[in-house]
Amino acid sequence: MHSKLDEVETGESQSTGIQSVEIGMAILDAFVESSSAMSLKQVSLATNMAPSKVHRYLASFVRSGMLVQVATNGLYDLGPKARRLGLAAMGRLDAFSVATNGLLKLRDLTGHTVCMTVWGQGGPIMVRWESGREPLIVNLRIGSSIPLLDTSIGHTFLAHLPKSITQPALALQQQLAGAETERKFPSDEELERIRANRSIYTMSALIEGVDAIAAPVFEGPDRLFSVITLAAPHRSLKGSQLGRIRQQVEAIAREVSAELGYREA
Repeated sequence: MHSKLDEVETGESQSTGIQSVEIGMAILDAFVESSSAMSLKQVSLATNMAPSKVHRYLASFVRSGMLVQVATNGLYDLGPKARRLGLAAMGRLDAFSVATNGLLKLRDLTGHTVCMTVWGQGGPIMVRWESGREPLIVNLRIGSSIPLLDTSIGHTFLAHLPKSITQPALALQQQLAGAETERKFPSDEELERIRANRSIYTMSALIEGVDAIAAPVFEGPDRLFSVITLAAPHRSLKGSQLGRIRQQVEAIAREVSAELGYREA
């Protein structure tokens, strides 16, 4: 005789899932998206569920430790078990692999060359380079140091790292380059504009005729993890193509950042 219990163990049951678990996750997602504790009414509105239905889930989550209810005002917030779960997930996360997967996705999506840089003692360091359908002839390799000035990569780091970190690296780069005149550091207004735009586009910065679009990747609450960059011949980044590809670079950077635990304000 076929019973409901038997169905639980079948592949068909597994494919349909458990609706109550999915509803519960939607409620927890509301707390993840919120910047503060929430009332029953707020959770109800955020999830588009009846307050009576939401209340039953909230009570179960409080008992399990996923949520807590503040005694003074009755608001609900993420609890100790939710924090432990989040810390465990972040501890098992391979940030470099996540960022690399995003980089490869960007290459496959656009067909252009992409690279990833991280911050080193002397400034941005190239850690990954993936050629597109039209390989670029460049004098760059894994481990190469990227100039902070005049490059989209460098300006992205300047915009998202404190000057206490970037200024010594900039001084070291200028010393090694033996520049007779000190290059101008971008103004605060320029750096703020870069932060607001979420990406930066430069023409022929490192290679004549090759343009670049760079975007920041964040890890955790607000730490800059890396910069992903798309490089292509100038003819490929003109007019509407530039706008479309720039949006794709920014979208991948946001996607990777979200996977690494970053939440935009």
